Amino acid sequence: MDTAVNTNEMFPIEQLASWGTGGPQVACARHALDLMPEGETTRLEVSDDGLLMLGQSEDDLIVPRMVLRDIFGSRVRFSAPRVRLMYADGWRQPITGFRVEVDSRHLKHVEHGLRRRTAEIVDVEVRPGAVVIRGSAPLAGMIGYPRSLQRLADNSARVAIWLSHFAPLWPYSTETMACFAE
Repeated sequence: MDTAVNTNEMFPIEQLASWGTGGPQVACARHALDLMPEGETTRLEVSDDGLLMLGQSEDDLIVPRMVLRDIFGSRVRFSAPRVRLMYADGWRQPITGFRVEVDSRHLKHVEHGLRRRTAEIVDVEVRPGAVVIRGSAPLAGMIGYPRSLQRLADNSARVAIWLSHFAPLWPYSTETMACFAE
């Protein structure tokens, strides 16, 4: 199996750290890499554009960002997180599982917000004073969701998001794949 496919499968979200020093980004990225701890759910790679931080979820990028910010201050800049697709008999996108616990008075707003992110809600469990919502959604639609959820639920919600699987980006057919023919 191709190494790039393994990397995309293991770490489907990326964010680039770069420096406004005017100097070569590679040198800054190598220096930062030497100072950074690498976790089980993250991977760090030096690129011509800076330090590429790879993670299994958006939350996995929080600690590397904080460490870089602590070390380099305002000199470090971060791109927006991006989802990495995988190619295996067609393009596949990462799908996340999620579990949201929220006060029952926020249920309708939270459900609406999840559906706007193309989430599939598979279970809603009503508990005394709280509701637990479980489901799945494309990772691309869940970027920024924890912050959005806290705004919807007056900072009282809890959310867990994890990589579940990869699914075809679009249905496979000879017509949709014609652009990849050699």
